[in-house]
Amino acid sequence: MFTDAVVPAAMLSVELIVVLATAVRIARAVAPARDEILDRAVIALVTGVAHVIGVLLLLGAVGLLRRGPVLAAIIVVGACAFRLVPRVQTERPAPRALRPSTVLVSLTGLWFFVLWLVSSIGSPSAESDTNQYHLPNAAFWLRRASLWPLPPATPGYFTATYPSNGELAGLFLMLPTHDDRLAYVAPLVFAVLVVLGTGLLARELGGTASTGALMGIAIASSPLVYSTQVRSLMVDMPAAAGLVAGLALGLGARRRGDPVRLALAGVAFGLAIGAKYPVLVPGVIGMLAVAALAPRRARLRAGAWVALGAAPMAAFWYVRTWVATGNPVFPKGVTVGGHALLTGGRSPLNLYATSVLQHVRTGNTEVLARWARLGRSELGPALLVLAAGLVVVGWKLCTRRSRLWLFVAGVVAVSAVSYLATPFTGGGPSGVAFLVASQLRYALPFAFLAAAAAGVLPPLAAWPPAVAAIAFNVVQLLRGPAFRADITPSVAALGLASLSAVVVVALVPVVAGADVGAWASRLRARRPRARAPVAALATVAVMVTCAVPATALLHRMRPRTTRDLVAAALRRSDSPSRVVLLVGVIDVRPSLGPALSRDVVSVRGVGAAHEEPVGTTAALDQQVAALQPAVIVVGPSPIATPDGWTPPGWRKVGSGAGGEVYVPPTSSNVEAPPLPPVSNAAS
Repeated sequence: MFTDAVVPAAMLSVELIVVLATAVRIARAVAPARDEILDRAVIALVTGVAHVIGVLLLLGAVGLLRRGPVLAAIIVVGACAFRLVPRVQTERPAPRALRPSTVLVSLTGLWFFVLWLVSSIGSPSAESDTNQYHLPNAAFWLRRASLWPLPPATPGYFTATYPSNGELAGLFLMLPTHDDRLAYVAPLVFAVLVVLGTGLLARELGGTASTGALMGIAIASSPLVYSTQVRSLMVDMPAAAGLVAGLALGLGARRRGDPVRLALAGVAFGLAIGAKYPVLVPGVIGMLAVAALAPRRARLRAGAWVALGAAPMAAFWYVRTWVATGNPVFPKGVTVGGHALLTGGRSPLNLYATSVLQHVRTGNTEVLARWARLGRSELGPALLVLAAGLVVVGWKLCTRRSRLWLFVAGVVAVSAVSYLATPFTGGGPSGVAFLVASQLRYALPFAFLAAAAAGVLPPLAAWPPAVAAIAFNVVQLLRGPAFRADITPSVAALGLASLSAVVVVALVPVVAGADVGAWASRLRARRPRARAPVAALATVAVMVTCAVPATALLHRMRPRTTRDLVAAALRRSDSPSRVVLLVGVIDVRPSLGPALSRDVVSVRGVGAAHEEPVGTTAALDQQVAALQPAVIVVGPSPIATPDGWTPPGWRKVGSGAGGEVYVPPTSSNVEAPPLPPVSNAAS
């Protein structure tokens, strides 16, 4: 019904308005100067994301991760910010015409923004990792209202222990509707942040912001990003955005001696470190670099400010994993001098954990050639941008020998080595093409850092490769089957209409030669302060104005009615429980249901995080007897399903996207013995 969308739309509108207003208030107070428009944009995005993720982390830690407490906490944090942060009038920019380069970069970024946005709303994700664990993990926390329990994971995989700031951003958009129709917009926010952060970092390094942003767009619009990040809950963009924004804000704080910017840089680094394990070391090195670039007597204080900002955004995930497994960086193992300080995860999939760096050490030229060929197909001419960035870093080190470029080069090098040394990036000993290609996205933090360094080049040298890369990306995008599947005629019409309106608004003043600065200044002319009742009515009017179209949009995007085999099996099952047991299921999304509300559990293996597969069919039979699930879904994973196991005596009702669906026999309502310890069952 149409009314079912009213409450979610109203809640989401209020939350977004409060987050946006709070972010703008803080950004204006931190960066009030007339030449700090880009600084304010990056600070507002970092602050807004931290507002959301910080609230979810806090409530998830105390078991109150529900939409009512989240709404209240968002409002309380916003009210405290307005109370504590003074209202600052930003300096008015000097009247001047818009630069053609700024207009071109803005319109190019806007085109990809609209395309990404209309591709991400209303449709289910087809990305494999999103459906295997990113979305199921968020749905598990949505049902449990707590972040402490490890979510179910298919034995053989370590997906239950990963840091998950990126999934929390999607969970924030899932809470009002209790489904995923808006969740896949979350990576787009980080895509905007990483492009703006690339421009800001290029400016802090001595280049121009427009050139740096164009270099960022060349990477963000590549087939690698579109095929893995759009309409998904992948966390590579949050990791890259936090790393780039943290370094950019940290360098700006060094130049201004501003401790608040240092703390905000730490917040950005914390967002990255809490989003993805491979960014842990580059993030820490970036934090140390920012502290080391401060004046000698202020380095410890600068490091304390950065750490103070980073800890709330990242520490929880490592503490949670430490409590659950005894190893804060599980499944990574730590060995010193031949002694294992922290035990890593064990899985048959570790046979494929070869990294690219291992292939380099062993001289495996065949795999390295395949890796280079796949990288060329996924990035195209954007590789020229990366090469230009590396040339700039090397040239600056050789000619200037400044501490700034020394530390920047260190962060870039560590991010590159972090990707090359990450397990599975090499696709195993034989370099399985699928694994190599799917792990190329781990290089995105390095790619955006290199793009920012390339932004230091003069426009005549930097723009040709960037424009060639963007043109290649557009052609590949329009030719790709994913684009034709995502962009329906109605979605295309909506995107073109929105883009055309913005283009007209942006170009008419430029073509007509209007004084945009003076026009904007007149709009911002100070007016008498409104009385409290008038201000309250204005606030209500803004919220209603946002909530009405949001209601219509949510109603239009309501989940489509599809064949739900698990729902049919639950109706046919006579088990007293409503548990859906997954055995070797890779595509978990169909088993969760349209509202992501089903009690889905996975078969439990052995190991600290139950990551090792169940070894025998007898052990699986014992788990089924103890759990007494209502439905069992048997997936195609041979690791978690030994010897082609099927539940003995259960009736198969069909095969769906997740696997074969079974219901118990009619006489199954017999009290089962308690589940024995998994380790004994496996032995």
